Amino acid sequence: MAGMVFAVSGTTFAVLYHFAFEDERARLVDMVKTHVRMLNHEARETETPEQAIQHLRDMLAHWAEPSAGHVSAFGSTGEICIAHRTGETIEFLISRRHGGKAAQAALGAEESPAEPMRQALAGTAGTMTATDYRGQRVLAATAFFPDLDLGLVAKIDVAEIRAPFLRAAGIVFLISVPLIALGAWGFAALASPMVRRLEESEARFRQIAETIDGAFWMSDPGNTRMIYVSPGYERIWGRPVEEVYRDPWAFFKAVHPDDQAFLRRALERQEEGEGYDLEYRVVRPDGAVRWVRDRSYPVDAGLGAPARNVGIAEDITEQKNREQALQRFSRAVEQSPATVVITDLEGKIEYVNPKFTQVTGYSAREAAGRTPRMLKSGDTSKEVYGELWRTIASGDEWSGVFRNRRKDGCYYWSSQLISPIKDAKGQVIAFIGIGEDITERRQIERSLVQAQKMESLGNLAGGIAHDLNNLLLPIYALTRMVLQTVPEDAPEHEYLSKVVQASDRAKGLVSRILTFSHEDEPDHQDIDIHATVTNTLELLATTIPSNIRIDRRLDPDTGLIQADSGQIETALMNLVSNAADAIGDVPGRITVSLEAVEVNDEASDNSLDLRPGAYAVLAVSDTGHGIDPEVAARMFEPFFTTKAVGIGTGLGLTMVHGIVIRHGGAVHVDPGLGRGATIEIYLPLAGDRAAASARRTGEHV
Repeated sequence: MAGMVFAVSGTTFAVLYHFAFEDERARLVDMVKTHVRMLNHEARETETPEQAIQHLRDMLAHWAEPSAGHVSAFGSTGEICIAHRTGETIEFLISRRHGGKAAQAALGAEESPAEPMRQALAGTAGTMTATDYRGQRVLAATAFFPDLDLGLVAKIDVAEIRAPFLRAAGIVFLISVPLIALGAWGFAALASPMVRRLEESEARFRQIAETIDGAFWMSDPGNTRMIYVSPGYERIWGRPVEEVYRDPWAFFKAVHPDDQAFLRRALERQEEGEGYDLEYRVVRPDGAVRWVRDRSYPVDAGLGAPARNVGIAEDITEQKNREQALQRFSRAVEQSPATVVITDLEGKIEYVNPKFTQVTGYSAREAAGRTPRMLKSGDTSKEVYGELWRTIASGDEWSGVFRNRRKDGCYYWSSQLISPIKDAKGQVIAFIGIGEDITERRQIERSLVQAQKMESLGNLAGGIAHDLNNLLLPIYALTRMVLQTVPEDAPEHEYLSKVVQASDRAKGLVSRILTFSHEDEPDHQDIDIHATVTNTLELLATTIPSNIRIDRRLDPDTGLIQADSGQIETALMNLVSNAADAIGDVPGRITVSLEAVEVNDEASDNSLDLRPGAYAVLAVSDTGHGIDPEVAARMFEPFFTTKAVGIGTGLGLTMVHGIVIRHGGAVHVDPGLGRGATIEIYLPLAGDRAAASARRTGEHV
C-alpha cells in the first residue's frame, strides 16, 4: 500500500512539476513580449538608438534593484538580460542580478553561457534550457528587436522551478506512510489558491460570455471541434447550443444559401491562421431571416501557431433594417420629381437632389455652402421672406410660390413647402425645402384665362361688329347713291365723299373686329411666304417715316405655307407699324427676317407649344427701348394699348396673335428691354417644300 502511495505521489509530483514548468515557460514568454513592447515604445519616443539604449539601461537597472520591488515577483533567480553583438563578442547592457566574478559584462559569442543570447540575436523567438554564466541550468525565453539590434533574454533557474516539488517529495519520503495523508492535505492547501483562482476566472468568463447579446464561441484551429458556445447562439440562430457541440458545422448549415460561398472561403482561410469579419444571413427554423456580423480571431499560444479560434457573432438585423430604410429614403429623395434642399440653421445649403440641379442648373457642388438667395429674382418682397424665416424658425411649416431665377438667367415659378427638421428633443437642427416647378402649369393657366378672356371679348366684339355693319350699310349705300346725283364741283360732293371715306374706314375696322372674333374665317391657300412678305414691305416703304430704315434678311427659298395671304399681310403690317411707333422720331432701324427652321421633339416641349416639324419664321426687330415685362405680359390682350387715347385701338397685336394661332403657328416675344424688341411668328411650312426647306437650312430650334 505504501509503495502504491509513493508511486501515486511520485507521479503526481512529476505531473505537477511538468505543469509548473510549462507555466513558467509561458510566463517568461509573456515577459519577453512585454519588454519587446517597451523597446518599441522607447524606439518611438527617443530620437536616436543610442538614447533609447541608454534609457533602457537606466530602466532595467532600476528594475533589477531589490528596492524597486520587481525582482521579488520574478523569483529569487529570475533575471532579464539585454545585449548586442559586436563581432564575436556579446556585450550585456546592464549589470547581472547575481553579480560575482562570473558576471562579466561581455562573453564570447561561442561560449556556452552565451547560447540563449546568441539565439536571441540570431532572431530566434522561443524558449530553451541552457547553462548560464554561473553554471546553473536555466529556462530561458528569447526575443530579438531588429530596430535597435538588441537581443532580450528572460531566464530563471530550473532548480527554483523544481525546488518546491523536490522539497515536497522529500517530505513525503522522509515522513512515513502515516504522514502521507498530512502531506496530501498540505499539498491541497498549497494548491487550493491556484484552483480557486482558476475557478473564479472561469466563473467570470462564463458570466461575461453568457450575458452578452451576441454569441461568443471558441473552436479548435481546424474547426473540427467546438470548445465553447455561449447561450447567445440560441437567441440568434433559434437552435439549441448542443447541436454545435455535436456538429461544429451546424451553424453553417443555417446560413442563407446565397451567403455560404464567401463564408466557406473565410472559414478555409481561418484554418490557415487568418481571422475574418463578415456579415451574413441566418435562416431560423421558423423561416425568419436574421443578419449576423461574425468576427473571428486566431489565438496564438506563443509557439508561432494558433491554438484555437475565438469569435463573437452579433445580431445586426435591426441595424440592417435601418440601413435599408435609409437607403430607400435616400433613393426616393434622389429620384423625387420634386426639388429637395436641406440647409443648416443659417440657411447654408447642405444637400440638393438631382431634380434641383435639373430645374435650377446648379450642381450639388455649386450649391453647397451657398444659400437659396442665389435663386432670388427680385420679385418677392422682403416682408414675405421675413414671414418665411419667422415661421420656420418657430418650428412651423411655410408654403408659398416664388418666381426664381435659374443659373442661366431664365425665370421659373416654384411652389415651395419649407419645414424645420427636429432632433429627438424637438430642437430645430436644419430646414428642408420641397419644391415643384409649376412654370408650365402657370403658363397653361394663364393661357386658359387668356383664351377665356379672348373668347368673351371676341363674342362681344363680334356682336358689336354685326351691329355696326348693319348701321354702316345704309349710311354707306345711301351716301354713295346721293353722291352720284351731286355735281363734283358742288360743296356737297366733298362732304359726301368724306362720309364715304369714313364709312370705308369703319368697314375696315369692322372687318378687323370680325377677324379677331373668328367669325371671318381665313381663305387658306398655298402661298409663297417670301413673295408675300416682299410685296408687303414694298407697300410699307411709302408709309414708314423717313427717319427709319427697313433692313431685309429674307431667304427666298423659305418655301410655301398654307395661309390667307391677306391676313399674313395684315399681321406683318401691324408688326412693322408697332416697331416704327417704338422707335419714334429718332433715327432707327427695323429688321425684317425670314427663314425656315425645324422644330424638334425637344423644342416642342416649350412655351411655343409647337408640334415638331418645319416652320417659316418671320421676325420683326426694332432699335427702340424694348418692352417692359408687365406690358409684355398683356400685349396680346384685346384693347390693351400703351398709346394715347384716340391713337390706337389695342387690337393690332391681338389680331396678329389670332391670325398666327389660326394658321397653326405661334408667337414668340423677346422684350429686349433697353436694346429693342423682337417679335417672331412661326408658321408651318406646307407639304414637301417643308421638308426640303428644313433640309436646306439645317437649322433647329
